[in-house]
Amino acid sequence: MTHVLVIEKNLEIARLIGHKISKNGLIEKAYLAKDVFSAQNLLKQKPVEVIFLSLDLSQEFLKTYKSTKNPIALLIDPDYPFALKPSLIKRCCAIVTLKASPLELGITIAAIKGHRKKSRGSKLRCPVGKVPKLTDQEIEILHQVAQGRSNLEIAQELKIGLATVKTHLQRIFVKLNSRDKTHSVAQGLRWRILN
Repeated sequence: MTHVLVIEKNLEIARLIGHKISKNGLIEKAYLAKDVFSAQNLLKQKPVEVIFLSLDLSQEFLKTYKSTKNPIALLIDPDYPFALKPSLIKRCCAIVTLKASPLELGITIAAIKGHRKKSRGSKLRCPVGKVPKLTDQEIEILHQVAQGRSNLEIAQELKIGLATVKTHLQRIFVKLNSRDKTHSVAQGLRWRILN
């Protein structure tokens, strides 16, 4: 199991992110810190494997921790303009919006953990070859799946039958060479079909 640290000035947002992450069952504990000093104390005491860091605190945190071994996922607010410095991007393993669904956060954690295993000799591979050709409807369904919607919710949202959703999902599984919905979303992210 994974221990995660969420560093965000607004503790309410930090709690929401921690709650969403906990929903996946991928983590054992989510620690919250509202400033770099609190984060520093937690990192000394707790075994943290992944850090979710708000953009507001990123410069201060990365100055304090010039070489942290913990993978960092940067939290950004898509509703406000922001500019990411190349040096910041280089230090982060992932960029996630504050509005990310529990599924998206789970995929981020799984991808970070998978990348760390890969560097230790795992057989996880990035896709090779031509990008799979998904229809517009299949891409829309994949986006809905990435937001954590059920087959029934997707059918109602897109005004199509439940059987049609299931058929599209089976085609997506084949085209993306995936086993299930979560793996399909991960493959969609790897192939940059989902943005």
